[in-house]
Parts: sequence; C-alpha cells; structure tokens
Amino acid sequence: MSSVWTRPLRAFTTALLLLTLLGATSQPLMAATATVAVATNFRPTLNTLAATFEQQSQHRLRLVSSSTGVLYNQILHGAPFDLLLAADSEHPLLLEHGGMGQPASRFTYATGALALVFAFAPETPTPIDRGNLEQAFIDILSASSGKIALANPALAPYGLASQQVLEHLGLWLPLQSRLAMGNSVAQSHQFVATGNSPLGFIALAQAYNTAPTLSYWPVPANWHRPIQQQAILLQSGHNNPAAVDFHRFLRGATAATIIASDGYQGAIAATERDQ
Repeated sequence: MSSVWTRPLRAFTTALLLLTLLGATSQPLMAATATVAVATNFRPTLNTLAATFEQQSQHRLRLVSSSTGVLYNQILHGAPFDLLLAADSEHPLLLEHGGMGQPASRFTYATGALALVFAFAPETPTPIDRGNLEQAFIDILSASSGKIALANPALAPYGLASQQVLEHLGLWLPLQSRLAMGNSVAQSHQFVATGNSPLGFIALAQAYNTAPTLSYWPVPANWHRPIQQQAILLQSGHNNPAAVDFHRFLRGATAATIIASDGYQGAIAATERDQ
C-alpha cells in the first residue's frame, strides 16, 4: 500500500518544488531591454533616471541621443527604438498621427528652459528688471566678437527657441552672419566650452552642470514659446516590458523629482499628471 501512495506523493512534491522555483525566478525571466531615443539636452538627466529605474527593476535600457529632428528621421527610416523622449511636442505628435506611436502614450515629461552661456564672466546688470535685462542681452550679443552658438532651429527645438529669443530681441536678422549652428544643443554647448564661440544658447539644465570656467544667464521663458518635451511609446516598444515599465516610471513621483532637480521647469506632480 505504501508504494501505491508514495509515487503520487513524490510526483506532487516534485511539481510543488518546480512551481516554487519558477515563482522564485519569474522576476528575472520577465526582465527585458529597451532602447530609448533621447534629445541630447536631456541625456544627462536620463542617465540618472535610467540608473534609478534599473535599480528598481530587472530591466535594462540602451540610450541613444541626438537632436530630436535626427531621431525622428531615424524612426521614420526604421530605427529600432522603443521609446522617444523628444525636446518638443511636435515630433511625438507627428509619430502618433502617423501610426508609429502608441495612442494615448504621449505626455509632457519636462518643460525646458534656455540659457545664454559665456566663455567669460559678463557683468550682470543691476538692478535686473525686464527692460534692463533685455538691453543687457542685446548689448552683449551685439558687441561680443566671434560666433554665437546655437542649435539648428530646423533640427532642434532648443535651436528654434533660440531663434525666437533673437527675434524677440530684434537680432535674428542683424546677427545672421555671426551664428554658428550645431546639429544639437549639445554641440552648441561644445562650441562655447571649447572656445570656438565666446557665447551661445544652450539648455538651462546643461548650464547647471557646465564647466566652472563658463558662466550663464537664464533666458526669461516669455521670450520664446514653451519648450514642452514629450515622450511617446513607439510601436516597437508596445510589447516590450522594459519600455512599457519605463514609460510608466517617467510619469511617477521619483522621476518628477529627478527631472525638477536638473533644472527643468513646469514639472507636473505625478498625481496631477494622471488626472
């Protein structure tokens, strides 16, 4: 009689052990890798976000950075990106309307700001009111020698915002011959950091982490249209657990705190985002 009952008992015990082992290893088995395309201005912040996300999950992220316009064209030509973190709202909207982005996945993860960065230490006007500040920008942009660095407005949203600032100041046309345009705002920063341009427009978040030899003036937000940086889950990331989970992570409180600490403005609290 004992042999009759022993075989079923052993089978049950073996099955229970297998289920236990599968349950213990289910989390790593669900781990995945996603490729995130990000506008260059946000790459340093994304490095921090990605490290935090990977610590909290079993997933891994591959990061690819360039100007938003370049990344958009790469997506159109089949680049295997799972998620796009653009520096504007226009390109994610185009991807959504073109069927290359997941419906209802587009949202503003950060609102950017501009800074005028210098390879020297300019005197700040005192007192700083709107009239004096505008004149200070006009004076220093007009009087400085050498090229003025900015991202290409046709490729980079921060470049377009820089153009709008110069138009606001009445300097876009007068300074055309002195403009040095990079493919991205990171390249604009590099122009000034290497001394090829004495001054230029970059993201305020970049200015926060700039070299000690560089100084900067924040550009008032009302001198250009809002730089709403939007994220969108792409079709290739629809069934990728890492992409889906990171997309969700970006909307959470932890990500909002990191993003705000890096100088991005207009950060929306996680509870407000989900309403």
